[in-house]
Amino acid sequence: MALRRFTFFMLSILGMGLVVLGLLKKHLTIEIKPETRRGQPFLQAPLAYIAIPKVERKVFIGYKTVTAYDPSNPNQTDDSPCISASNQNICISQVKTVATNRLPFGTRIEIDGIEYEVQDRMNRRYPNRYDLAMLKGAKEWGIKVLPVYIVE
Repeated sequence: MALRRFTFFMLSILGMGLVVLGLLKKHLTIEIKPETRRGQPFLQAPLAYIAIPKVERKVFIGYKTVTAYDPSNPNQTDDSPCISASNQNICISQVKTVATNRLPFGTRIEIDGIEYEVQDRMNRRYPNRYDLAMLKGAKEWGIKVLPVYIVE
């Protein structure tokens, strides 16, 4: 019981210090739940959960050749248009998709300031190429050499 009071006391001091710094609202949540033990109500202060803000890191992997394709065009895909190698229907998906053989499925990358997710594969002839899935404007995109970043 004394340990619980001491813990609550220390959390209170920590909370007051963070209020002074103006960080309590964003980074600290303390919940106090009323409970009963042996018929007597008491307050139990759980550990403080300090939320560490998620910082997205971008790792530069180089200037790569970037092309575009239309996933609904059977002439630009294999025998199953719109179905990616990861078995996703990328014609109706809200996620911007890129095809590459270099990264695992689900990897988020940034090309030309836009974030894409690796959901498709390419022909083995193009080992260092990134192919953007575009329903419109793929032919106008052409071939570009752009910086590519992995978003972690």
